[in-house]
Amino acid sequence: MMYIGMAVAKLWDDEWNIYSQIEDLYLYMHDKRGYDALDEYIREDVLMLQGKASDNTEALVSECATRVHYDLLREQIEPGTKEAFEAYVACLRQMYLFGAAVQLHRMGYHMEKIQ
Repeated sequence: MMYIGMAVAKLWDDEWNIYSQIEDLYLYMHDKRGYDALDEYIREDVLMLQGKASDNTEALVSECATRVHYDLLREQIEPGTKEAFEAYVACLRQMYLFGAAVQLHRMGYHMEKIQ
């Protein structure tokens, strides 16, 4: 999900007038190489990362996913419950937002106080 956030941020910055017209952006990216290669597609073809930059991004996403997974397990929510589903979806949302934030930062965006 973090890669999806990164991809959407990149596509928004590049040519959102084109990509905003795609009915299902996730399906559009998914269909390029399939689910199993979605991460690689985003790193290579959307974010245009190679070598060390690609490796570092893969390590960052993996570390974030691992930490979120452990935090979710630490909550000791009963599996198969509504609460478990809601917690899982909340984690996915945060991973998406973090991915978008990481990519926007990478592209030079930063927050400024507005008066």
